[in-house]
Amino acid sequence: YVFGQLSFPKEYREEVIKTASEMLHTPIFEEKWIGRIKEQITDNMARTYAQMPNLLWRVVRQATLGDVPVNDYLNLADPSEISAVDVSMLCRWHKETFTQSNLKISVTGAISREDAGRSIDQLLRNLPKGEQMQSPASKADFSPRKLYLHVPEAEKTTLALIAALPPTSDGKDAKDFLALSYFSQAGDKPLFEAMRTQLRASYGFQGGISNYDRTTRLFHIAGEVEAEKLNEAVLLLQEVYETYRTAPDLSDFSDLRANITSAVKDNSRYVDTSAYILLQLLLDGIDTKKAPNIHKEFENTTAKDIAERMRTVYPKADNLIIVAVGPNGRGFDGACVVTSYKEVLNCP
Repeated sequence: YVFGQLSFPKEYREEVIKTASEMLHTPIFEEKWIGRIKEQITDNMARTYAQMPNLLWRVVRQATLGDVPVNDYLNLADPSEISAVDVSMLCRWHKETFTQSNLKISVTGAISREDAGRSIDQLLRNLPKGEQMQSPASKADFSPRKLYLHVPEAEKTTLALIAALPPTSDGKDAKDFLALSYFSQAGDKPLFEAMRTQLRASYGFQGGISNYDRTTRLFHIAGEVEAEKLNEAVLLLQEVYETYRTAPDLSDFSDLRANITSAVKDNSRYVDTSAYILLQLLLDGIDTKKAPNIHKEFENTTAKDIAERMRTVYPKADNLIIVAVGPNGRGFDGACVVTSYKEVLNCP
């Protein structure tokens, strides 16, 4: 999907919609402007390409997605592909992409249903009908593997545990967010306690969630460790994860839940945030009437719900993908060691 957003004071609605409609129909692709954007992108690619977290995620995507277009897009490994983009390519892309046939629109703010409808009609009236398109779903492979990318010049070692989650269309993503937030928050919670106290690692670990597309979603537990402690860190992470998966101590879960519920409720009052929530519900096929009270999804989640979600949805520790990137040429016990992320497709 291509996402766009218009935010404006209500008194400027007519002028903004008129200008936006013109730009959607007849965009101005100015050579110098495009050149500056391409330069910014390629500079950023050169600056971030060799950073350890980025290298780790290239390994993960190559292992789970393989050589597919979405992987090429996410990697952005070749600056020449950006430099080769010209005005004719952008015009062709725009003509094929911006049509009336593949749109999902959400509107929030101080506007009536009738005025919103008229504004949408005005915004889209000059766009071609176009053809219906379906976004292809990724065919990801999350079978358990141990992978290690050897980078001799690396100063640190980055480690991650990866596994698939159900898509957000299952309507349970609030539970996942709460579960991983509790697991990885600072203090005496499982992940922080294990890495900082037991392993005495000086770097931070976090649990998080990522999406490749609408159907392919994963969770990760990732952070940095000293190279000489990699084997120990792998075993400890698996142990602490499996304990949390099967028998979590959620005695003070209500505190975290209250804080997150309050933050979600406050943020949902902003029109841009509420429009985004509406759109995501629409794309997931979930009743959009939930949007005004989306914070209830968090507020109504109990510790029992979290324990059940972890036990029934999250895979066992020995069914995770374990990936590390670092300077130690030996890798870690049982890992397939490669020197390029492309090589992971040859790993068992």
